[in-house]
Amino acid sequence: MRILIVEGSRELGDYLKSNIEERGYVADVARDGIEGRAFAFKFHYRACILDAHVSISRPEPLALLRDIRHRRSFPILVITLRDKLADRLSAFDLGADDFMVKPFSFSQIWGRLQALLKRGPHNADCLRVADLEVNLFSRVCVRGQTRVNLTDSEFILLVELMRRHGQVLSRSMLAQRLWGMDAPSESNVIDVNIHRIRSKVDDPFEVKLLHTVRAMGYVVEDRSGW
Repeated sequence: MRILIVEGSRELGDYLKSNIEERGYVADVARDGIEGRAFAFKFHYRACILDAHVSISRPEPLALLRDIRHRRSFPILVITLRDKLADRLSAFDLGADDFMVKPFSFSQIWGRLQALLKRGPHNADCLRVADLEVNLFSRVCVRGQTRVNLTDSEFILLVELMRRHGQVLSRSMLAQRLWGMDAPSESNVIDVNIHRIRSKVDDPFEVKLLHTVRAMGYVVEDRSGW
């Protein structure tokens, strides 16, 4: 299986390639957007790790991400030095499947990559759990036949929970998805946002999908058949 790495830093690109190939994959490293575009459209890849700020042929941010997504269906993990909420939303808008802020260990990025590989091809830009659906491009959330309006923070948290449905995510993990390395160690913002999400996607409906696991965190899963 083949992984595409688009990374302008030779040191980081080689580091990722070496570690990925140690795990039995073939990895190609593109040093800029032109080379990345050529690789992406020439070979069959299972996934792509894309530096959001790699040099490209025109200055529009994440242009390569948009170009790849229009023609290829493999999962794309965006890595970046910038961890503003707006950057994450922009990446999702253009078709990213996940978003990770530098610096990171290889075990962290490998865990994210494995989760994407298990999901398989990029699926019409939508996440679904039971009758709850989120479109990553349009940022439209629908439960059954009802459209749900979410704030930016609520959207990011719900997307993270739906990407890992069935997996309990701690408050600290969710906080890092909102604030990156600057996540506050003590804050009730996550609980407040989860409460608001639940009031919109769960409370009006008979089947509950967002669950609290005491002393551990939160999980999205359909327990109706339990």
